[in-house]
Amino acid sequence: MRILVVGGGAIGTRHIKNILSLGHEVTLVDPAVPTPEKWGMTPGNAVDWYESLDHATKMGGYDAAVVASPSHLHYGHAKQLLELGVPTFIEKPVATSYALARELDDIAREKGVLAMVGQSYRYHKGILLLKERLSPAMKGKVGYIGRPLMVNYFSGQHLSQWYPDGNYRDRYVSKREEGGGVLLTSATHLLDTIGFLFGCFYELSGVTTNSGTLGIDVADAVVYSGRVGGDLTLFTASSDFLQRHNTHKITVVGTEGECVLDLAYMGVGCSWTFTGKDTNEYIQLGNCGDRYLLEMYDFLEAVLNDEGGNVSPVPISESASILYRIERYTEIV
Repeated sequence: MRILVVGGGAIGTRHIKNILSLGHEVTLVDPAVPTPEKWGMTPGNAVDWYESLDHATKMGGYDAAVVASPSHLHYGHAKQLLELGVPTFIEKPVATSYALARELDDIAREKGVLAMVGQSYRYHKGILLLKERLSPAMKGKVGYIGRPLMVNYFSGQHLSQWYPDGNYRDRYVSKREEGGGVLLTSATHLLDTIGFLFGCFYELSGVTTNSGTLGIDVADAVVYSGRVGGDLTLFTASSDFLQRHNTHKITVVGTEGECVLDLAYMGVGCSWTFTGKDTNEYIQLGNCGDRYLLEMYDFLEAVLNDEGGNVSPVPISESASILYRIERYTEIV
């Protein structure tokens, strides 16, 4: 297939590599002239390039598109593609507000076009392992957690570690007008993953703040608590741009045992630890960075197999509901 990728930054580059590795062609839209070397290009799989989406769409002929532009541009780029009837993968956040996300969902439904939102942690082998161990089908087997009683999801990393060149204040993550801040950047992953693992939210409250220590004008820390799933499991969840020790850990206490899923090292040191009444388990998960490849494979397979049902692996409506919860239940202090 011929895939149009909008945005050639870090995440766009990752998607381009994955699309090419899956045997498809890529056309890139980005104001900056691309440097094919960073994608490992060879003369046989070069990437076409256009400076603007308007120019690219006039050429036509795309089987699907990927929106990987800065967050505040997602809505406009996705809207243009969906209105043209192009199946579209949209990086999170799908838009910078619930209202805009709902509008995109309405357009996709009206046009009958498949749309998927990027939530890569749904494809993370550690998250999938945890989901499996929560299933009643695991009852009687090593690692079965049982009915989840309490969940703690704790994550964070100092912005200076995101950008070793020290220029984090110049990046989108620090700019309100570009959809930066901990809510759209991190809480969208945080709440989506909890919902994916445990089910619907029944109670939710959150507090977000700007510590004033980073010199940015957006929130740099958020804490949520509530109940989730049919068992009304208690949970707390937090994310921040402040802590020097990169932390990304989920702890679940259940009726049959408890687990600690450590995702902190993004594919280098991910691990699973389970402690039960009579059994213990430790699994070194190894490289978990393939989640982006699995996510893209799922999207492209959905496009290939779409027969008008437009069944999306991650529909816009689910991401819109996350934005609604962020806007409705997060207090700014």
